[in-house]
Amino acid sequence: MGPETDTSGRPLAETVTALVERHGRRHLGLVAALDAGGCSAVLGRGTTGTGATAPARTTAPGHAVTPDGRTLFEIGSVTKVLTATLLALLAETGVVALDEPVQDLLPDGVRLPVRGRPVTLLDLATHRSGLPRLPARWLLRGVRAGDNPYAAFTLDDVWDAAATTRRRAPGGAPRYSNLGVGLLGHALAHRAGRDWADLVVERVCPPLGLVDTRVVVPASDADRTATGHDRRGRAVPAWDFPVLAGAGALRSTALDLVTFLRAQDVARASADDPTSDSALQRAIRATHVEHARRAALGQCLGWMSLALRRGSDERLLWHNGGTGGFRSFCAFLPGEAVRVVVLGADARSVDGLGQDLVRAAGLRPRP
Repeated sequence: MGPETDTSGRPLAETVTALVERHGRRHLGLVAALDAGGCSAVLGRGTTGTGATAPARTTAPGHAVTPDGRTLFEIGSVTKVLTATLLALLAETGVVALDEPVQDLLPDGVRLPVRGRPVTLLDLATHRSGLPRLPARWLLRGVRAGDNPYAAFTLDDVWDAAATTRRRAPGGAPRYSNLGVGLLGHALAHRAGRDWADLVVERVCPPLGLVDTRVVVPASDADRTATGHDRRGRAVPAWDFPVLAGAGALRSTALDLVTFLRAQDVARASADDPTSDSALQRAIRATHVEHARRAALGQCLGWMSLALRRGSDERLLWHNGGTGGFRSFCAFLPGEAVRVVVLGADARSVDGLGQDLVRAAGLRPRP
């Protein structure tokens, strides 16, 4: 199979078009990208605009337009991979250590209870801290806050949750935790003396060529910013993450995320060329290391991994995300130059489209 064709021999662009048309009927607006063997196909469907109740494809003046590779979406929990990359970079440069207790990076007066052993930075980044997804008492407050649930919380709420939330002992099976990764962002910011958003946007994004990955979208980019919608097609406000930014606050584009996935392979290749290696490339490679596995699903530093076939060491690295009005999916096969990005402007999962694009590139994740 050539690099410009899928498993059936069709050009990649035709494959992406067919899959986006099939899956896109369920979505108000989405963008999908398949990057394989040096050939890329990026296709949008639907609308970027507000108030839509069915997929639209108009580009008339004054109306919403079809999203494309430069359209900005909320990427939700894909943010966690960039937070993990920042952690690995700060560890590589000696600012922190992966096995360092989180307690050592918290402000005076904030105590993280010890159960069995102290929770480490690595525990937070691999969801093995024992913390729940969110504190139970946060859930009701989030519901009361309506369409922007995370905006209801303050930094004092985070410190109180760190000190009082019931938890399991760290180091066990992964237990997905927005609270844990949000706490990681604060810990790194406190140690570095900089805001988490500034650290990611300055230390990770520019060196990798991510020109549109950020927390705050400037007014000049409003015309290429998608509006999110709930599952009923109702336009909903953007989510704000004043205190759990490291868990889900970033906006990005399909083109930026393809660039990010390409950087994963560049980092792996640089391991064999010390003259081109860098702290950031070593940090990226560190995010690919599995730290726990349950059956076919593994947990890396930020990334999750999935066995491609029984008895094989090949692993697909991936992460998805969701906010009130957006869904996201990113995946790549290390060393095989296959990358998939899907971004949706409503609350319906895009994982199915992402998985079909992975299969079209000739990969068969183990069920």
